[in-house]
Amino acid sequence: MRGTRRRDPRQGPTRPPEGSLKLTIAEFIGKWYLPLYVDVEPLKAARAIRSNCAALRRLIGELPLKALEGKDPVDIVKRAYLGHALSTRNRMLSRVRHMTNWARGRDALDVKASPFHRSGVRISTKHEVQRDRRISEVEERALLAACEKLDEPSFHSKLTWKEVNDIRARAAEGESQKSIGEDYGIGSALCSQIVRNRIWNPAMYVPLTCGQEMRDRIIGALETGCRQGEMQKLQNADIDWHSHEIKIAKAHTKASVARRIPFDSEGRLGEILQRRRFVGGPKGFVFGDATGAHLGDFNRLWREVKLIANGVQPEYVKRGGYLTAGCKAKLKELDLHWHDLRHECASRWLEGGLDVREIQILLGHAKLEITQRYLNITDVGVVRSMREYWGRQRATGRAHA
Repeated sequence: MRGTRRRDPRQGPTRPPEGSLKLTIAEFIGKWYLPLYVDVEPLKAARAIRSNCAALRRLIGELPLKALEGKDPVDIVKRAYLGHALSTRNRMLSRVRHMTNWARGRDALDVKASPFHRSGVRISTKHEVQRDRRISEVEERALLAACEKLDEPSFHSKLTWKEVNDIRARAAEGESQKSIGEDYGIGSALCSQIVRNRIWNPAMYVPLTCGQEMRDRIIGALETGCRQGEMQKLQNADIDWHSHEIKIAKAHTKASVARRIPFDSEGRLGEILQRRRFVGGPKGFVFGDATGAHLGDFNRLWREVKLIANGVQPEYVKRGGYLTAGCKAKLKELDLHWHDLRHECASRWLEGGLDVREIQILLGHAKLEITQRYLNITDVGVVRSMREYWGRQRATGRAHA
């Protein structure tokens, strides 16, 4: 028939956009972004991305997907994070930008533009405040001492070490565990574990003595400068006892570059590695639990250690297991993050005389500029250089000329 246009056989059948005008941002995140990008790509920060997406669902989830072409979602995110650190706000805006660009690459979503461009919305990191939180030797000793308290029976129940020993002595004399438990107000299951030395047994390295493992992790972070994820994936097979080096696999690093970190076999880190050497076999995790199994999360223990180190007993609400408002306020006042241990390690290396480029290799940074910002060179390196300069001036007699 004349006047009709025939379809090009080289092109596949076209399908209309799947209701992009009706699709909300929350539905886009749940049905497209998470299952087709976050869940299938080998992303090292997948957990953080999911957390960001959950926050964005609450903030801009009800907006239509087309709203990503404009500045409304950006303005909402900026207002929501007005009182937060600039780096936190920029991180959320970067996630919005990535979702927008990802949606633009899918024809079925019909997102044609992005507000992030040179003359539009720009994410500036120039004024982001670099953390310069230092950990003094006094604070370090307090943190390590707090780890020992995690293994005290009184931390997990109302029992003391004397009462634990009394329970075992009475059970050894033949008294029933039921009557012992009634006298001390504990259940039969807990009484049985105490009597059988399953818990609170200093003579054995057993589960539920988490303070020792937490102490090992803090020392490991201060001695190796590893990221938390790198430490959690470190296995006994990664320890080279011939060269006394720790091998960080390429797949476990942020920059996808393998590296080796020397350790002092006679130092405190060497003692930990030696003690954990055969726990769980070659595949046992050095900084895992007491059996060498992988430990995915120790954030609760870390919060408890920080509170105990500063004289605050951790308290939780009955429902949900969340810290009370007073404990949360104290943690915010302390402003101590696990990543600060990595910063502290690098700063101590610099103060000890290591070159910045050597520190860059040990930390696994892709660029030297990152290491320089990381270490706050103006506060550490320049002061050391000036002291050396003054020493040379005094040696030559120019200081009093």
